[in-house]
Amino acid sequence: MKLPWPLCWLPRLTCARILLAGICKFRRDQIVCTKFQFVDLAGSECVKETGADEKQRKEAISINMGLLALGQVVRAHAAKLESIPYRDSKLTHLLKDSIGGRSRCLTMACISPAHNCLPETSRTIDFADQARQINYRSKEF
Repeated sequence: MKLPWPLCWLPRLTCARILLAGICKFRRDQIVCTKFQFVDLAGSECVKETGADEKQRKEAISINMGLLALGQVVRAHAAKLESIPYRDSKLTHLLKDSIGGRSRCLTMACISPAHNCLPETSRTIDFADQARQINYRSKEF
């Protein structure tokens, strides 16, 4: 049986790496397909602190734009808004059915205890808290 999606490791997509795997089973005269997405998001990039060249600066801007779009989607879900801006980035469009809909989601945030990382750590904790507030409507079969 051919899966409705490929089993693959997608190359770096501006701000994330996504491992996509799936399985299909027969249950009560229907086919139930399950998809697993493991997403490793890049951290936000502070161009001023890194002394990046032009190519690195463009990549950093792209990373930050993807993370900004993801943050807007998470905030829209947490606020239970009618319109969710999934189409604002490739990342949010790919993760649409995992962020909302009938899914289960686990978010892990990596933070640093270093004093000089306090602003980034604070933003990461705020993002994780907003992601925690999303209600997922997963169904048991």
